[in-house]
Amino acid sequence: MSTPAPGPATRPQGRLTHRIAVAAPPEAVYDLVADNTHTPRLSPTVVHIERVRGDARGDVIQRWVVDGGAPRTWQVARTLDAARGRISFDQLNAAPPVAAMHGEWCIRARAEGGTDVELSHAWTLTGGGEEAARRMAERMDGGITEQLRGLKRFAEHLDALTRHEYTDETEVFLPQPPVEAVEGLWDPARWPEVLPGCRTATVTAEAERCLSVDLGTTAGGPVLRRCYVRPAATVIVWKQTEGLPPFCRSVRGEIRARPAAGGCTVSVRRTDGLDPVALAGLPAAAVAERVAGIRAGAGLDPFAGLPG
Repeated sequence: MSTPAPGPATRPQGRLTHRIAVAAPPEAVYDLVADNTHTPRLSPTVVHIERVRGDARGDVIQRWVVDGGAPRTWQVARTLDAARGRISFDQLNAAPPVAAMHGEWCIRARAEGGTDVELSHAWTLTGGGEEAARRMAERMDGGITEQLRGLKRFAEHLDALTRHEYTDETEVFLPQPPVEAVEGLWDPARWPEVLPGCRTATVTAEAERCLSVDLGTTAGGPVLRRCYVRPAATVIVWKQTEGLPPFCRSVRGEIRARPAAGGCTVSVRRTDGLDPVALAGLPAAAVAERVAGIRAGAGLDPFAGLPG
């Protein structure tokens, strides 16, 4: 006889509220939260966010994150209220261990200047009792704390962080339709064969349209852990999730195929973000050396050597 699923009364529930003060105007902080293009830049755990549909009043987004070393993805419905500084959200099609998740951002001006940010979450689990509830609360607390610290740092140092982002882009023509070209690049087992800079590529975990890959570049060099997401048939985005170089806060990139006569043009972009706070104590010559090293590393990125 099968065991009945736990009813609402037996499903563990949890609630957390986190607050942080940010030395930036509330309008700027709200825009950083509401505009999904910023989130992968400011949050270490967010790989990519894609807007499925919506407008300035509300939307549905798909999030790809690295949680506990493994990729996860889900959709979120958001209600956006810029005038009140509020963004409420509900997780759609929740998967175990989560049965339901609701949350709200509240972004207010402080009397003494700056912004108070409050982020609340309430959830119900599919089961597991007190132990599952405890583990969920610990995981949520750690992730939210890191997220808010990232928001504070990004909002307070936005100009400096932007100045210390360095993007390299290359293009190559492939005699294939765009979808076929990207499909061929979505198989890490083939990367050592087709990418000159790739020695090994091992998939460590998977989620919907998402792969966590340990990437070996040069013999004896470090293994890079990156999370690759395919939000559209002709696009791959990625973010390095472990083993960042010194003074580097993020390494991320995008591969995008566009139609061209007789095939497609594939653009390969990589952005390295240095940490301006960590660099502040270094002499100018040392900073220049670090930037030069970053640019040289970008040129050696496996996908930068994509043969045409």
